[in-house]
Amino acid sequence: MSTVPIAGPRRLAPVSRPYAVAWVYLVCFAAVQVAYALLAPHAQAAFVTWASTSVANLGRDPAGCLVVSAFVTGGGVGSLVTWLPVIALGMFGANRGVGGWRLVVVCAAGHVVGTLVSEGIVAWRVGSGALPASYLHLVDVGPSYVVVSAVVVALLCAPPAWRVLALADLLEKEGVALDAGGYRDAPPGIRIWCGGAVEASDLDALTPWLDWAFATVADEQFEAA
Repeated sequence: MSTVPIAGPRRLAPVSRPYAVAWVYLVCFAAVQVAYALLAPHAQAAFVTWASTSVANLGRDPAGCLVVSAFVTGGGVGSLVTWLPVIALGMFGANRGVGGWRLVVVCAAGHVVGTLVSEGIVAWRVGSGALPASYLHLVDVGPSYVVVSAVVVALLCAPPAWRVLALADLLEKEGVALDAGGYRDAPPGIRIWCGGAVEASDLDALTPWLDWAFATVADEQFEAA
């Protein structure tokens, strides 16, 4: 009598293991948004204030707010619709391109450096009198620095298919084109809807952005080489 292999952890490992870091970040991010949505409004406000990488929090608990703020948007479950596709494109492409531990280092460095620079500017402007002291407690949360770091890595190091997806992700982050990545079964490329509901002026406005995106990727690849 023959036996039929059962799909289980050993069958899933080849698929999930190469993208472990991307999966962990994606799942943790989604879990935090769901947990946040379940909190009462006053608890949500307290949580975001605690997680914020404000100048005041960085001086009091830098490690805690830097870690937690990378998983918090302050938008609850609704923010998943916006952030999950962007995170997935950037993180999975970068994870494929450079591996797990390198991705952790790059995203952590991008998040820390970006936060310290932005909050350092705030602290300097408050100290110089250009901003009121209340800006030292300004709420600043979100995965932007992590995601941008991942997108840059994906553009530079991932295989061509992932670079195209990351390029579409970059256009979406700029608010230029939504869902512009090619179909899953199609060759890597950009998909632009040109139906009857689309004005010709919209396409005219889009083409310079495509030139900019192509030039940006080409320059980054040239510098990396």
